[in-house]
Amino acid sequence: LSAEDVIVDLKVSEADAPWGKAHAGMYEGACELLHEAIPILEKAAADFGAEQIVVTGHSLGAGVATYASVLLDNAQRRSWKKLPVHCFAYGVPGVAPSSVAETMGEGRVTITSVVNAYDWICRLSHGHFLCLLQRGAEASDQ
Repeated sequence: LSAEDVIVDLKVSEADAPWGKAHAGMYEGACELLHEAIPILEKAAADFGAEQIVVTGHSLGAGVATYASVLLDNAQRRSWKKLPVHCFAYGVPGVAPSSVAETMGEGRVTITSVVNAYDWICRLSHGHFLCLLQRGAEASDQ
């Protein structure tokens, strides 16, 4: 766990994303990643005849990978050859409510989420985390 990971985790505010609201830290991480990765992916797709793009991540990285996959799909439709995007997200925290998650990739992005039944982080939503922070602050005031 790096200091950068902790900073991304702590940015629990919301950011505006093409599909609605997103976890600010993970969304910003996905945008930064794609800023660097898209030119490399464009070149690799042209040079090697790629047939798909696979994105993967674990925990915080799984949230970033999920957002990056949807953003990557949007970027491809605007500028270069359309390749299927498949994201493998291991231990991904809740990145969007189900109503939003269903429309994030509009059926063009495959996201395979793998979680351990005992991993509580995967069930911790943005709202739950804010409530936990509030209760912790209230407890420390007493």
